[in-house]
Amino acid sequence: MIKQGTFAKYNGREYAVGRKGREWVNLISTDTTSVIDGFLPHKYESGIFMKKVQKSDILESYMVRAIVVYKEIEFVVRKRFNDTVLIGTSEQHTAESFDFYRLTKFNYEKWIPINEVSDIKNEKSHSSSKAAFYCGLHCSGCRGT
Repeated sequence: MIKQGTFAKYNGREYAVGRKGREWVNLISTDTTSVIDGFLPHKYESGIFMKKVQKSDILESYMVRAIVVYKEIEFVVRKRFNDTVLIGTSEQHTAESFDFYRLTKFNYEKWIPINEVSDIKNEKSHSSSKAAFYCGLHCSGCRGT
């Protein structure tokens, strides 16, 4: 499963992170049983449930980035759409070998069918100041404590 973005642990469960305020964060769930824990159906999207919680109630937060193995080489997933993924690299030789599109001098990408991926890995990072900056939750997990 390709998983990407900011996630948080709340009441022992993992949730995707939506909008954030100074003191709060919206947690996102697709599990219908989450209504038991106070999640409310999203106003516009069916099957999505949201809950606004205080950042101080978050036990851990972290970034997850997806890595796929395509033709025996690992690539970062930049986007996913239906049954395709957009993979990227900064390696010119690799990009040229696999017919990637050049965006900038050191930025190449290519859309590939997900069925051409031989492995999917999810890298989790939360113990650095960079992770804390990106996720913006400033919980103990981000501070490395």
